[in-house]
Amino acid sequence: MSDPKIRTEAARAYPRKVVALTNVVIVSDHHGSAWTLHRRDDGRVLADLVVTGGDFPWLNARVDQREGLAEVRPLFAEELRLLDAGDLDVESWERAYEAIRIAVTLRSPEGHDS
Repeated sequence: MSDPKIRTEAARAYPRKVVALTNVVIVSDHHGSAWTLHRRDDGRVLADLVVTGGDFPWLNARVDQREGLAEVRPLFAEELRLLDAGDLDVESWERAYEAIRIAVTLRSPEGHDS
């Protein structure tokens, strides 16, 4: 039987549909819902990220790009390049990650910015 305290804490931390199966808690992460990627400077929507699945706490999504996404795509490419480089230069990666955080924000289906 699953621990009610864990179920309650998961429901509070992740206010989505929570289903308990014996000792496993599955949190439904908006399958089919869309997160949105916005420019921080003007709020323009750059992409819809339609949830297709995931492995808690991570989500998989289809990216439906909108006008303007190409302008920030190099920021993501650089961050990924640094992660995949093998010998991670943490300071360079942190600068690349911060450049992304300065340029864009991710908004949940409920309208909360990440």
